[in-house]
Amino acid sequence: MQVMGPTAKRKQFSLKEKKIIISEVDKGLKKGEVAKKYGISPSTLSTILKDRESILKQLQTSVFVPSRKRMRMAQYEDVDKAVYKWFQDVRFRNVPLTGPLIRGKALEFAKMFKVENFQASVGWLNRFRERYGIVTKFISGEASDVPNSVYEWRNGEVAALINKYSPNDVFNADETGVFFQLEPKRTLAQKGDKCVGGKTSKQRITALFCCNKSGTEKRKILIIGKSAKPRCFKNCKSLPCIYKFNNKARMTQIIFNDWLIDFDKEMKKKNRKILLLIDNCTPHNEPPKLDNIRVEYYPSNCTAVLQPLDQGIIRAVKSRYRTFLLRQIVCDLEKNIQRKCNVKEAIEWICGAWDDISQSTITNCWKHATTTKDVNSVSEVAEYDELNTHDTQQSELEQIWITAKNKTSLPDGVNLEDYVSVDDNISTCYELTEVDIQSIKNSKDEATDESSEDEEAVMLDDVRNITSSEALSSLEVIRKFITLQSDVPDFIFTNIHQLQNYLLSIKTENLVQKRIVDYL
Repeated sequence: MQVMGPTAKRKQFSLKEKKIIISEVDKGLKKGEVAKKYGISPSTLSTILKDRESILKQLQTSVFVPSRKRMRMAQYEDVDKAVYKWFQDVRFRNVPLTGPLIRGKALEFAKMFKVENFQASVGWLNRFRERYGIVTKFISGEASDVPNSVYEWRNGEVAALINKYSPNDVFNADETGVFFQLEPKRTLAQKGDKCVGGKTSKQRITALFCCNKSGTEKRKILIIGKSAKPRCFKNCKSLPCIYKFNNKARMTQIIFNDWLIDFDKEMKKKNRKILLLIDNCTPHNEPPKLDNIRVEYYPSNCTAVLQPLDQGIIRAVKSRYRTFLLRQIVCDLEKNIQRKCNVKEAIEWICGAWDDISQSTITNCWKHATTTKDVNSVSEVAEYDELNTHDTQQSELEQIWITAKNKTSLPDGVNLEDYVSVDDNISTCYELTEVDIQSIKNSKDEATDESSEDEEAVMLDDVRNITSSEALSSLEVIRKFITLQSDVPDFIFTNIHQLQNYLLSIKTENLVQKRIVDYL
């Protein structure tokens, strides 16, 4: 056995190396063999295994690069974190940075946090860059030219990356804002509104969509609202989406990273390695360490051209959602009812619209986004209009639009195109302010409580518990109504049959439980 001499250096391992050592033991190799292979003592190996949970957690949540061997935090941790948050936000906006600018900003944050004796020296800057794995190319340079970036990405990085994966394992995720209560007459007032605050912010939600290149997998939508427990959620135990909340109804780093971690766990269980393409907005730019998901970013200012979801998929979802909303408005006008769509209805309609998006729509948008085009014509890529590729959907929307227009007093200049695209450009990931950065000492997602939800101070449906017998009776009424209609699509009968089976299973389960209780 080799004995370490008094002058021998102690071997240090990075987080990544420690994870490999742990995986070797997990595979069934003898601890003695693993210790010998990596030149460490059995006691050192035992220490690494003992710290297994801590090591894996640091790998997943730490902002440090996995190759770092020492996890020592900065002396002035609040300043360090604030500068890094600011750095990430500025980098996303493609603003050129230099060392002196970063050092100057660090001094501003030190003053803000009332930190004394802090010196933003060159040594501090070097250590800051080392801690977060920042290389020189991120600290200096000109803003990239959009057409050239698109051309290079399509012909180089994107082609090489995508070709390494099956079309089933290449995903794109993107957020969009939705004015979920929007009436046609309010279109002009809200068009182009970034929805920073005020009344309009209470009428918006943010939705994260994610799908793969082959169109075979549409991930469950992540919806972000303003309230933890909207009144319309009373007695509700299941939703067709993942629901999160904060007081701005926007994507945050915490929400996005939690979504990524859950996505990664699912892929790990299925033994799938996937590629996820996203933009580098502030909530996206500090992802956790992932085992089965490789995250790659689009170039700045190019996402409208390169993201498949932006090439017509999200547009198709919004068109379908507006169709649902207009139908409800017209029905309410017929009954002389004044009410507004609530968050629960909006969620159900958005998820229904997402379900309606066809595989061909998704594959066409992916093809349109990733196809190599001449550099002089790339700016025209975004002209693809998904509405024009689905005559049936377009016809439905146009017909209900005409009906709604005739029944309401619409201002001059409001047209269907404005109504569908009114919330395309509202902010989903707000830019960091100094107030936001200062709040890192207590960085928790805040939510609006139920009492402040004046956007839902409307007529709500009865939210009492409904029995399975009542549900079955209602379904029978629907079945009879459907049979009286002509040219009913086959899938309607299939869905009614499936729903009936589900309700019967619930009723049977309840009866069995009651009988068991009776015998006790």
